[in-house]
Amino acid sequence: MSGFRAFFRVLNRVPKRQKRNFALAQVGVVFMVAAQLMIPQLVQEIIDDGVLAENTDAVVSSAFQMLLWSVANLMVSGGVAYLSASTATSLANAIRTRLYKKVTTLSHGNLDRLSTGNLLVRMTSDVNIMKSSWMMTMYMLFQAPWLLLGAVALVWFQTPELLWIMALVMTVTVIFVLLVAPALGPLYAKVQKQLDRLNTIFQENVAGIRVVKAFDRDVLEQERFTNQNNVLYEAQLRPAFRAASFQPVLFSLLYVAVGIAVFISGPNIAAGVVAADPTAITPGELTTFFNYLLTSMIPIMIVAFVLPELGKFEASLERALEVFNTEPDVQLPADPTDPGELSGRIEFRNVTMAYLDDDAQPLDTPVLTDVSFVIEPGETVAILGQTGSGKTTLVNLIPRFYDVTDGTILIDGCDVKELDLAKLRPQIAIAEQQAMVFAGTFEENLRYGRPDAEFEALCSASRAADAHEFISAQVEGYDGHVAEQGKNLSGGQRQRLSLARALATEPNLLILDDTTSAVDVGTEARIQEALSRTMAGKTVIIVAQRISTAIGADKIILIDEGQIMAMGTHAELITTSPEYQEIVESQLGPIAEIASLLADR
Repeated sequence: MSGFRAFFRVLNRVPKRQKRNFALAQVGVVFMVAAQLMIPQLVQEIIDDGVLAENTDAVVSSAFQMLLWSVANLMVSGGVAYLSASTATSLANAIRTRLYKKVTTLSHGNLDRLSTGNLLVRMTSDVNIMKSSWMMTMYMLFQAPWLLLGAVALVWFQTPELLWIMALVMTVTVIFVLLVAPALGPLYAKVQKQLDRLNTIFQENVAGIRVVKAFDRDVLEQERFTNQNNVLYEAQLRPAFRAASFQPVLFSLLYVAVGIAVFISGPNIAAGVVAADPTAITPGELTTFFNYLLTSMIPIMIVAFVLPELGKFEASLERALEVFNTEPDVQLPADPTDPGELSGRIEFRNVTMAYLDDDAQPLDTPVLTDVSFVIEPGETVAILGQTGSGKTTLVNLIPRFYDVTDGTILIDGCDVKELDLAKLRPQIAIAEQQAMVFAGTFEENLRYGRPDAEFEALCSASRAADAHEFISAQVEGYDGHVAEQGKNLSGGQRQRLSLARALATEPNLLILDDTTSAVDVGTEARIQEALSRTMAGKTVIIVAQRISTAIGADKIILIDEGQIMAMGTHAELITTSPEYQEIVESQLGPIAEIASLLADR
């Protein structure tokens, strides 16, 4: 019954127009039921008043009425089917749109926990299941009570002595349905979870196909996919077997009931008792009973057929509601503060940050621990550290992609939790190491953060990012095509295009998250020189692993295992920080030789 509750739960929230379509469809359903109940009566007239009485006019008249009822039923059925399909399609479109909008409101942490494959299944498979289930329920399910009541009433009125057979068959059928149907909802929910996992494996393999082939792991990934596919097959088999058992069981019960009715009434008909006893069951009435017996089974068969669909509907709806009910980790303030035009002063005060688990509780091991520093307006600051030291996490806290577990982050003296993110984030540009570019043209990618930018501004940003040359080398220049995820570009080209896109917004605060890791040293030097001119007087934060990237910064922050190990200029750290000295020597050679070379210059 929970499937019914889920159906009406959604029905109560659809727009008035869809509720009107639903009500109109149910009026059509009542007419369809009337037509289905009328036709057996006309069959009885053909047999008793026409064939047995040798009355051709009665046969023709009843047959003509059957034709009219059939045509009318066909037209009304088509209208009900159209309304059902239209409403279901509109519902699916609304749910899919709401899901997408909801996903765009979620924080980075929410999306970290909800895998891409999981969300794709909910946006596609689950929405399609709800669409088909709604359409079938709206078209078929609400015929059931009217058909059942009409068939029972007509049998009670015409052949009451056979009513017990109908009651017995219906009782056994209802018991069977109640035993089998309730388990279908949970089983279908398990199927969708296994489909999530299969979809995630498929997506990973397609996205990482170059890695798979490079390591010659095709067979391993095929086995991994096949194993999960087999798990999905097993999960699908159980509800499929239960659903498939309905039809043979119900038809077997129907045949038994027909046999009992023939056993009781057949001898009287064969002996001609009907002619002598007006109360005896006529051949037409027996035929009508068979039709109404089948008609009484149809509602139960409809329920048995639609219940699995309602089970699917409920399971998919719950998965959609799980997304709808997800609260963003980053909550906006009730009365946000307008940051105005940023000067670029950033202060971390005793910041500790731990990612959240699936229950939205902080993990035991924080990524950052008691981090404090100040970046003054217009400074260029390098965040230096090994992979996994917490550099990216640190800079992701500035535009408030995540919230701190403890401590405070101030931007221009205001707590970032109190600022209006819609006015803060457009002033902060980020270029990431894993550069994400979009399918389209180079110009469309460059305009992504600032659609109204002048073309010359785009060219200027591209020159600063050392991207203008390779873009201009395209046959169509800035109108050249960028493939999905930039697959027709090298890693360095994607990074430079991403950097140009960030610079095109003319930000007050620029964050470069290891943005030049895929370019050569010469290209990096040209980019750094151009950035010093382009971002003069504005705050720049550079996440880096190369000393060459950090060496010219106004301030270098050395971070390791989530804690600040040292902070200062290159000249200061080279003499005061053993950790910094170790990094310099590992990348540039002995410090004494470096100092000698610098002195010679």
